Order: sequence, then C-alpha cells, then structure tokens
Amino acid sequence: MGLQVMFYIFIIASIIAFGYGIYRAVKLVKNPLNEIDYDKEMKNFLIIGGIFVVSFTLAMLGAYGFIKESPKAYEYVLGLSGAFFFSLFVYVFFISFIVHYYRKGLPIKLDKILFISMLVSIPFMMIFFFIFTDGYAAYWTYPLVNGINFDSGFVSPDSSVSPNIAWYALCILGGALFVYFLCDHKMYIQYGKHGLFESTFLVAFPAGILGARLF
Repeated sequence: MGLQVMFYIFIIASIIAFGYGIYRAVKLVKNPLNEIDYDKEMKNFLIIGGIFVVSFTLAMLGAYGFIKESPKAYEYVLGLSGAFFFSLFVYVFFISFIVHYYRKGLPIKLDKILFISMLVSIPFMMIFFFIFTDGYAAYWTYPLVNGINFDSGFVSPDSSVSPNIAWYALCILGGALFVYFLCDHKMYIQYGKHGLFESTFLVAFPAGILGARLF
C-alpha cells in the first residue's frame, strides 16, 4: 500500500515539475529582453529537470506496488534505470526544442548545444523507453488500453463499448499539429509571417484522414 501511495505522490510531483519546466521555457522564449543570464537559466532548468527525473523514477518504483507478484531483481533494474534515463531525455528534448526553435537572439554556442541535445535525445529516448517498459512488461495485462470512452473511461481492443477515441488517432493528430507548428515557425523565420500553411493544412489533413478511413 505504501508503494501505491508513493506512486500517486511522485507522479503528481513529476507532472508539476515537467509542467513548470515547460512554463519556464515558454517564459524564456517570450522574454523581450536581449540581455539574459543564460547560465542562470540553464542551472534553473537543470534543477527542475532533476526534480522531474527523480520524481518520475520514484513514481515508477511505486508502480511496482500494484503488482501482485514479486518482480525479479533485473526487472527492477530495467524498469528504474530505464525510467530515469527515459524521463531525462524526454525533458532534454522538450526544453531544447522550445528554446532552440522559438527563442530569438540565442548565443550561437548555446544554440548549437541545444540543437545537438535535441537530436541526440531522440534515439536515446526511444532506447530507454524500451528498457523502461521491459521492466514491467511481464506484469501488464493484455490487451492494453487502446482508447477512451466518455462513459466507460479507458477501453481495450476487445471492448464492445463505442464510440471510442483511439490512441492512434490522438497520436496522428498530435504529430500533424507538431509538424504544422514547426513548419509555420520555419516559414515565419524566413518570410516574417505566420499562417502560410493554414490553407494547405486545413485541406490536406482532413482529406488524408477521410481517405485513410475510406480505404
């Protein structure tokens, strides 16, 4: 029971820390001042990131409290080490992405560091995600949740409840919006105007969804 309480406490702490890190990154991006103490800002991001990573790792330790069986020692190692590094690289990716692409007037050296950090974090994020989930895979019930229903909550593939909002649909929508805002920002840098992709996006994206559904 103690581990379960630990899970809830630290998962909330990790969400707050991650959200605060994103808030600080957005605030830095919108700061109109050209003279900013970037060393101080980076130290703040490191502290917030440390809180997030430790909280997430402790939350995943608490997640073992929901398992009725006794996990093996190597599964603890896989789950906790994977959770630590997975959360670390997730944090690095999002902070680097926001500051690199949206903060104007960054020192060239810092901008290169952020860009390299963002690129390097992607493969490591994927690798440690597989390591992290491998520590819990033997104890998860299949089929896993694959959607949301407004009446029944989370549903699995064999559920007869409908209609459902599928996870893959949310992933597709999230990816499309991510690419749109990234391209819009790139066009703004080059042409100084937002919205140049709006007409294409509003036609092409729904058309792609309808075409895929019809197929």
